[in-house]
Amino acid sequence: MLATCRNLSLAVATGSDFLGRHTQQGPVIYLALEESPRRVREQLRRIGCTGDEPIYVHTGPAPEQLFEELYPFMESIKPVLVVIDPLFRAVRVKDSSAYAEVTAALDPILQLAQSTGCHVMALHHASKMASDATDAALGSTAITGSVDSIFTLKQFAGERTIETVLREGDASPKAVLTIDPETEKVSFGGTVEDHDREQVSAAILEVVSDEWLDEKAITAAVEGKTTYIRTELRKLVEDGKLAKAGKGGKGDPFHYAEYMFSCSSLYIREHPNNETERGASNQLSGDNSEQEPLPFADLTPAELAQYH
Repeated sequence: MLATCRNLSLAVATGSDFLGRHTQQGPVIYLALEESPRRVREQLRRIGCTGDEPIYVHTGPAPEQLFEELYPFMESIKPVLVVIDPLFRAVRVKDSSAYAEVTAALDPILQLAQSTGCHVMALHHASKMASDATDAALGSTAITGSVDSIFTLKQFAGERTIETVLREGDASPKAVLTIDPETEKVSFGGTVEDHDREQVSAAILEVVSDEWLDEKAITAAVEGKTTYIRTELRKLVEDGKLAKAGKGGKGDPFHYAEYMFSCSSLYIREHPNNETERGASNQLSGDNSEQEPLPFADLTPAELAQYH
């Protein structure tokens, strides 16, 4: 979350695109209310800040009259983005689950945004159990109910995702985020759906690399949505990466095997009924005579070597 917000801050300060979206260039105020100046400075440098960008950072505890002190400074520099990191260090509540108390505590932030026209982004912890972005915030529903947009970032099994919910306009589809381990620069890794389909496609090719398998066996062996598996099977056949045999009936279901290439000749494992959707090449490299393609499984190492 921190890397994403600081990448966004740099993009806004320089007027650069962020995750495929244009930004409005202007000064940024970053309130790092739990961090030291050294840590913030080092991370900003890693993502590409030179020190000349109009990014104004406050570190450490928030002043008692935080928003009263912010107003005159904002009037002088006219920021387009204020980042509050984290939310409940800027506004103090006794019970984060109490709707009325949280609503009252958030009012100064809403007034700040409405009176200045500045976008205010507040970081807050999400529940690991929530399945919906609108229910992800820890505490009262007043948190998500008071804002115009929700960005939910999650990390699972080494992958980071971002999901948006907007009060107005079209939200971007749930997407994968990639973070460079050295520079901590954040980039768009495509939609989650595209990513999941690619994973399914790679898993199918790995599963069918050794033998002919029917769709039922492939579905049992590959992790992913059944609809994705079926779609990717058809696509792999269309792209020439899989061979398909059988008539698709109950007694003769479709079977799939991986195509194997050797120079200009194409070999596929021979299916028992010897019927495949795409035929193999009958010409060997450098030989114009017609020959029957050999089943890959029947080639000895010496036979295979002569075609390389």
